[in-house]
Amino acid sequence: MSNAFDQLEEIKTLISSNSKQNKSFGYSSLLHFQEQSTSIRSAVQALAQNVRSLIASIVCDISDDNEETAAQALRCLGFMIYHPSLVATVLVDDASFVLQSLTKLIMATKLKSVCNLGVWCISIQQLNASFFAAHFHSLLRAVVYALDNPIGSLSTTFEALQERIWGSWLKLLLAVMKLAAQLSENMRELSHIWVLPICRRLLSSDKKERDMSERCLLKIKSTMFPPTLALSKWEEVEPSHVVFYKNILVVSVCIADPLDNITRVKALAEEMKQNLLSRMKDLINQDVKIQTIQAWGWFICLLGSHAMKKNRHLMNDMLKVPELTFPDHNPQVQIASLVAWEGLIDTLIHLPTLPCATNRDVENGYQNLRTPRGNIHDIQENAVLKSIKLIMTPLIGIISSKCEVSVSSSCMNTWCYLLHKLDTCINRPSVIKLVLDPFLEAVFQNGPHGKNIWSWNLCLELLDDFILAKFKDVNCDTNSLITDNLSARTSVLGPSTSGKYYWKLYPIKWLPWDLSQVDFFINMISIITCHLSMEKVSCEDRNSACGAVLKIFRSVIKAVQMELKNLAIDYKDIMLCLNSILRFTAKICEDLSSEGKRSNGMHHASLSFIEAVIEELEPSILGSPLYKVAIDLKCIENQLSGNDIKHAKVLGMSFVTYMDMVSPVVYLMVIYIYELVGLTLKKPKMEFIMQKSHKFLKFLFSSCDPLEVLLATNGLLYEHTRYGRLQIWVAITEELKEWIDSVKDLSFLNKESDSTYCLAICHLLSYPFFIYRCLLPTSTPVEVRSSLEETPVSSERSLELELVIEVWKSLYASVSTSKIEYSTRSSFPEDLCSVINGCLDDSTSMLVSSTGINSSNEDLDLNLLCLSGDVVIFILEHITTSEISSRSAKTELDGGCKISGEINNILGLAAR
Repeated sequence: MSNAFDQLEEIKTLISSNSKQNKSFGYSSLLHFQEQSTSIRSAVQALAQNVRSLIASIVCDISDDNEETAAQALRCLGFMIYHPSLVATVLVDDASFVLQSLTKLIMATKLKSVCNLGVWCISIQQLNASFFAAHFHSLLRAVVYALDNPIGSLSTTFEALQERIWGSWLKLLLAVMKLAAQLSENMRELSHIWVLPICRRLLSSDKKERDMSERCLLKIKSTMFPPTLALSKWEEVEPSHVVFYKNILVVSVCIADPLDNITRVKALAEEMKQNLLSRMKDLINQDVKIQTIQAWGWFICLLGSHAMKKNRHLMNDMLKVPELTFPDHNPQVQIASLVAWEGLIDTLIHLPTLPCATNRDVENGYQNLRTPRGNIHDIQENAVLKSIKLIMTPLIGIISSKCEVSVSSSCMNTWCYLLHKLDTCINRPSVIKLVLDPFLEAVFQNGPHGKNIWSWNLCLELLDDFILAKFKDVNCDTNSLITDNLSARTSVLGPSTSGKYYWKLYPIKWLPWDLSQVDFFINMISIITCHLSMEKVSCEDRNSACGAVLKIFRSVIKAVQMELKNLAIDYKDIMLCLNSILRFTAKICEDLSSEGKRSNGMHHASLSFIEAVIEELEPSILGSPLYKVAIDLKCIENQLSGNDIKHAKVLGMSFVTYMDMVSPVVYLMVIYIYELVGLTLKKPKMEFIMQKSHKFLKFLFSSCDPLEVLLATNGLLYEHTRYGRLQIWVAITEELKEWIDSVKDLSFLNKESDSTYCLAICHLLSYPFFIYRCLLPTSTPVEVRSSLEETPVSSERSLELELVIEVWKSLYASVSTSKIEYSTRSSFPEDLCSVINGCLDDSTSMLVSSTGINSSNEDLDLNLLCLSGDVVIFILEHITTSEISSRSAKTELDGGCKISGEINNILGLAAR
């Protein structure tokens, strides 16, 4: 302890000496002593007790004419005002003396190294801010003087030469950052004084100066651009705020700038006009584009919205700089341009905070979240939209081009930043049209392959997040309405590694949407599915993406169903929404099942879109007579032939014709059956397809009106005489049989006048007879060949016939034992035999007028005979073995003669 005090006393004696040699040795010893004090407690205590005397001696020597002495003194002084234990003992008068001396030294010395060390002392000092505030203006003036000091250095030491290379500028910037950290308000008020020297260095030819200047601006950015306050309204737009760029009208709509920002902007704008703008143009011509566009980004931020109002000609000239860098083929130049473009986003996008959404707002529709309409608000919204259009122009151009992955990643980053800056206004339809629609379309049109797969996945996740916002509880602060679904759900593409980074940086405030957004989502899904079928997309990518798109589509339908429960929604809006969904489903099936796309497996996916609508929309919507739609499907336009119409009349059936008004469930069934017909012609995945069809039909019979389903499917089956439809008939028959077996009480199907339900079942059970009879050549050889091309070989036909007979018997047995009451005098077996008889009789009458039966189709004749024989035997056995109550015995016996007559007719017609 005593040794440290004694040693310090000796040092004080040396630095107080008039001998330069002793003084130099004394400061060297003091520097060494200060270094030891970091690990020796007694040394710190000795320094703390001698702070005042040491500061007095040191401050006197910092202005010494000897450069070495002054430099050593400044280093020692820096330690004294930096170390926390020593700073705590500095008195107000001593602190004031130090700061005054440093200010005077910086502005008076002609030694650059001494000047820089004086600035360094300011940059590292830890004095109380209250000490600093009293001398703020003089200190800032000294630092700015050092920043712009034009005089050369008289330093001769090697250390001073090193300082001249780069150390001086670093110390100056550190001093600026220190002042900004301790007295941010004061620095903001006087930013017009100190920001210009730093801006000039952004265009310096010295890379280190440029880098350090940008680092300094990054550090003090929060000082220059404090967080925007939430305002209740936007500032009114004046005519002088209008800027024209590339024939695009841009109006800056933003909050009013504080007076200190306006002063800074005026100073920087003047500097831009006189020097910086011409300097940027020169550097662009010299192909120094990266550094130039980086500086441009800072300039546009520092100029801010005020420059857009008052210096529109300057802004137009500045916008010509990125116009030259965006088209550059160098990826680094493009990336630098995109990063700088975020500065323009900060300048142009200043939006008000929308009121928080509540559950009641969602119930009443999205309109409640919109700002009041009026002349001023219209002008403000138009101004923002025009600014957004300007911002989006290069982003769409880049993402649509064949750019490098790094460039597209940077473009995605800038775009996500724009979405973040738009706040809740991103949910407005007008903003969606400009920001989301063209960008997502450009990404999705490139397909999920090659370099685009990363952007494609990220955009798909973003679209999914927007859709899932519908299911959020919005009775909370809007700050919580951000895209945080990635941690709370499984991504549509599985665990995500692509989008988390952007969503963490730039949370997007999605709000629950209404039916007006359905067309946007459907359009995006349509674009995705269209490009999934391209040949250059790999099978793995196609399957993965197709599953993701189906999940997104299902989410949209779920959200629509939730919205349809809102009693306040207009009937017109409901119909527009349903028509959009149904027409999209029809179009997607038509596109995916086209000839050029069947080979890539997408044809099978079309069924899943129909199943999603059927399963997610409630039966009360699908089967409601209130929501009938025109069946404008190309697949049924002009499809019925003369023979089909004749069959319909004979059997008393009605077909769904083009532009008929039908319920949504019938509309979807028509599409599904036609898709199945196309798929049954293809052997691959046939078992999987039929499993899907069974599941679909089971859902229809259990959830919708079974009579409506049965009548519609009958009409679709009888519409064409195609052998392949027997597989569909098997699926329908099996699922109807399961439904009948599962329902205990079928009394609701009974009719007072006649049993439409039973007649429909009769038509269904007659269909195999209809098919086998109509497959015989009854018209022209061309039609015969068209039908028989679908007919399987003999062995396969034999197995299929066994299945048809087995399924036929199972349904007949279920219907016969279902205890349905018949109001008519005839029984179910009698009605069935009558319908089969009529079907065969009608076919036979056409055979009479035909050119003859081709002997190569004898197997078909045998199938018809075999089917007829097995069915007749089964009906007779079932009647004989069934228990007949005394009340109905006479009815059955009386009908037995009629049934026998019908059966004889069936066998006779089948044998012709």
